[in-house]
Amino acid sequence: MKIRSLLTVVAMLSILLIGVGSAYAVYGVADDVPGRDVGFPIICIQTPTQTNQTDTGWAIADAKNPTSVFDILHNYSIHVHLTVHEPVNSAVVKDDDFYLTPNDVLTDLCSRVVSTIDATNKAKLVQTINDGTGSSAYYVGYVIYEQQAPTVTMVDTLVSWVYLTDLANGYASGFNGVDFEGGVIPTGGELEENGKGSLVAVAANHIYPRYVIQNNAALTRDWWILLFGRADLATKFGTMNLQISRSLNCDFWDEQETHGSNHIPIPNELDIINVADYLTVPFTSFPHNGFASCVIGESGTRVVGGTPSAYSSTGTMDSAGIISTVLTNSTGYYSFFGWSHQKVQAASVLASWDVINPIHRTYCSGVPGGPTTAPDNLEACTCTGGGC
Repeated sequence: MKIRSLLTVVAMLSILLIGVGSAYAVYGVADDVPGRDVGFPIICIQTPTQTNQTDTGWAIADAKNPTSVFDILHNYSIHVHLTVHEPVNSAVVKDDDFYLTPNDVLTDLCSRVVSTIDATNKAKLVQTINDGTGSSAYYVGYVIYEQQAPTVTMVDTLVSWVYLTDLANGYASGFNGVDFEGGVIPTGGELEENGKGSLVAVAANHIYPRYVIQNNAALTRDWWILLFGRADLATKFGTMNLQISRSLNCDFWDEQETHGSNHIPIPNELDIINVADYLTVPFTSFPHNGFASCVIGESGTRVVGGTPSAYSSTGTMDSAGIISTVLTNSTGYYSFFGWSHQKVQAASVLASWDVINPIHRTYCSGVPGGPTTAPDNLEACTCTGGGC
């Protein structure tokens, strides 16, 4: 009896210690839970070739099946509005509407969506990216599926799965899209979650992406896919008063703990970074595989009353001085989401592979000097000069 009682106590303690708390959704955190709205980056090759047929496919599901319906004849439960955004400043280049029945799954492809966009707007998606075999032109952007009226019960019910593929050549990598709890404001907001009626940014200060460059760097695609809630201030506003650019200031380490560093511009809302372009010092031989520790920062000059002053900030934050003049809807922070993608083409099909991982982060905090409650994943974001 004593042993049985002891085992019962141990079992109960295990439930209390391990089974409670880990499944709860947290606003302002990049957690994989159902959201009211979903979004994710899309990439597809502009002109497919025999060796490159890159595309992005996705599936969206009604996971929690709201019981209220607005159309008895068709039994639709959810109306979602699709917006396709160009990567520089998030302008909408395409929109559409879809209607989901209970437990429905909606699928689509980057190449199909792009084919429906007019030539002027399609040109806004074109970016030339180093992809390991040279430079190729891609269509790059991001999509938001936002619940709309007359959905009767708009709740956190949507989940998404995204696939970056080159199926003709045997490559496919998957990642979850961003689930915006409580919804998102896709135009005019900064990709924040609408947590309990107030916007909350999924902010970041440091990020920790992986890189993998194999023996033949020319056959290795190594991309960081970085989605921000806004472009840098110079790109977003393009005025003489805000010559402020954003970058990653990165320290690189390889598997032998060799150290290098570099400064990577990230001006757009969606940036596709070919990592090999920034690993030239001191990594002069191959392979070199490792990780980076990068802080997100903006710096430059702001002119106030005709007088220029230096501006700098760290993390995805909007300073009070900037908010009062140009970002009047800002909560003080904007969101960041990121993925690292490697694709290796080897001499043997069996040795070829590809993968996508979400990028780790420390979260951006407004507490001066840094927070005291969770120093392992929160850092103080700071802003100095220029009306901060």
